Amino acid sequence: MNWKGQEVSLVCFHREDGKIIHMFVAERDGFSEEAIANLDEVLVSHDLETGGWVTDTHVYLLTGSEPGVTVREYLG
Repeated sequence: MNWKGQEVSLVCFHREDGKIIHMFVAERDGFSEEAIANLDEVLVSHDLETGGWVTDTHVYLLTGSEPGVTVREYLG
């Protein structure tokens, strides 16, 4: 999909408890260093928990599909 001019892939994981985690993947060069500096911190936005990580080439962002779905266990 295209998000603000950036190509982004979306992968959804169906957990054993029936909840869904969304993982967005994008090329790193589309983000400023400031935008990804604290990606590894778990934050809550609009009641959704988010967190991620960065490699040399890509940005990965996890978010729950609904309030109360945690992503912390996947960011170890």
